[in-house]
Amino acid sequence: QTPLYPLMLLIVLLGQSVVAILQVWEQRSLNLDWLGEPAMDLTTVGTSVVMYDGVNWLRAYGINSHPNQLGLLLVTLMLMLFPQRKRFNRLQPLLWLALGLGLIALTVSWSRAAWLALLLGTAVYLVAWLRNRKTRQPLSRWQGVRILLLTAVLFTLLFTFRDIVVNRFFRLDTPLENHSLYERKRDTTIALEIVQNYRLVGVGLGNYQDVATTIDPNAQIVHNVPLLITAEFGVLGAVSWLLFLCAPLFDKEAFSTYLPQTAVWLALITISFWQPEPHLFLPKGAIIWALAAAAWSQKPASKPTMRLAYA
Repeated sequence: QTPLYPLMLLIVLLGQSVVAILQVWEQRSLNLDWLGEPAMDLTTVGTSVVMYDGVNWLRAYGINSHPNQLGLLLVTLMLMLFPQRKRFNRLQPLLWLALGLGLIALTVSWSRAAWLALLLGTAVYLVAWLRNRKTRQPLSRWQGVRILLLTAVLFTLLFTFRDIVVNRFFRLDTPLENHSLYERKRDTTIALEIVQNYRLVGVGLGNYQDVATTIDPNAQIVHNVPLLITAEFGVLGAVSWLLFLCAPLFDKEAFSTYLPQTAVWLALITISFWQPEPHLFLPKGAIIWALAAAAWSQKPASKPTMRLAYA
């Protein structure tokens, strides 16, 4: 019988992914405001879009206030669920379906930080699997087929939407991307000025926006959690945050017994350098960090082998 905890994560992954994919397919909201879906309108300023074939193309939101929040959630769920495949027993096909839909939804969120985080988390598994030749379990035929199918889905999407991929990663001089980068640079400069002026104790929790707008009325929350923490809590807060991030990774079993936890942790750290959401004092960020932190207590009874991640 599948334990309740991973089953709940699976339901969230499925629900968010299906909603996100349908939003992009329909290029509009699905009128799920009763679930928390935000209003999305291509003609409204502030709606998050990308350029596709010369026109604005809606990014997937899911049940989140921004596509980047969707990317954060999907990456966390997929990296948490993948190592627990055998716990799903007869529901494994449903898990693989959820992973496939999650990969599609993550792609059409067009969240660059989330893509990078998933790539890093996957690399942790892959490198460890390649290095542990004596203890690793070979992939079964069906596991290999499923992984190949997921890879094929990903590359098919990237090829289909190659114009967006090029614009998001390589052609950064387009008006849309140039404006986004300008805002990021502006807010980073403002955050550094605040840190310089309030380096000891910061401006206080939740006061960043008020102080930033005194410097520039158009200022937004800086898309860098360590920098935001330093601005609000000063040097002591920055050191405390650094200890929180690094402490689990110094465990001698971080890349053996706790391999899945390490993959998730590194993915969240990666996203925190490019987005403001993985923050302990934001509701969604606090829940995601709590789930990731709690997973470090799930130490197996036996000595670590790659069965933990690949059995």
